[in-house]
Amino acid sequence: MRRKPYSTPDDFAADLDVIAASLIENGDADLGKAGCSTCAKRWGAFGFHLAAMDVRQNSDVHERAVAELLNTAGAADYLALDEKKRTALLLGELAHARPLRSPYAEYSAETARSWPSRTRRRC
Repeated sequence: MRRKPYSTPDDFAADLDVIAASLIENGDADLGKAGCSTCAKRWGAFGFHLAAMDVRQNSDVHERAVAELLNTAGAADYLALDEKKRTALLLGELAHARPLRSPYAEYSAETARSWPSRTRRRC
C-alpha cells in the first residue's frame, strides 16, 4: 500500500510519536526513546528541508590525522614527505580496497574525531 506524502511537518511528528509509543510498549524502549527522539530533534531543526552548513576544519588537523593513520598502518612517515611524495602515497592508498583505519588500533582523540566510527546508529 502506497501512502500519500505528509501534508505538514506536524503530521510527520504525530507519526513519530505513534512509532515511539509502540516501540516502548512492545519492549524496545531504548529505540523508542533514543531513536525516535533523534529523528524528532532533526525534524524540529530542519523540518522537511535540508539545512546548509558551512563546516570547515583547519587543514593541519587533517594532515596530522592522515599522518597518524598512515603511521599506524605502517605505510610511511607522511609528515616527512614532500608534497609530490605525499600525493603519490595517497593515490597509492586510494587504489587499495582495504580500509586505512583499523577498528583494532588506538588513535588520538583528534584523529578519532576526524574519522568517527561508522557503527553509530542513524535515524
